[in-house]
Amino acid sequence: MRPSQYTEAVTGTLTDASVTFAGVTRSYGDLHALGPIDLQLRPNEFFSVVGPSGCGKSTMLDVLAGLNKPTSGQIHFEGQLIDGNVPEGVGVVFQEDASFPWLTVEGNIGFGLKRRGVAAAEIRSHVE
Repeated sequence: MRPSQYTEAVTGTLTDASVTFAGVTRSYGDLHALGPIDLQLRPNEFFSVVGPSGCGKSTMLDVLAGLNKPTSGQIHFEGQLIDGNVPEGVGVVFQEDASFPWLTVEGNIGFGLKRRGVAAAEIRSHVE
């Protein structure tokens, strides 16, 4: 992408964007895994992350989904700051099996609801 195209891709206002990365980086100790990234994705825009193994694709998506906090910068999803928690309206599908082998099928299905503090009776109703 030429610099002028990049500049056009990140201009606009936060209210125009569904997702905004502003100076986002992610490091693990001395390992710099991501960024800095400045990016805006508008409503209904299709977006792909492509690159070789180890280049930061999964790290970027983990930070976007709220599964990891950025080391620096901010991410907003539909105007809501993503602060290391999965924001309302975001679903995550992992590359690999992500069930907890020590839980039952029902326990795995209800895990997210339990983590959000939903009452046991309501969890049972949803799981059934």
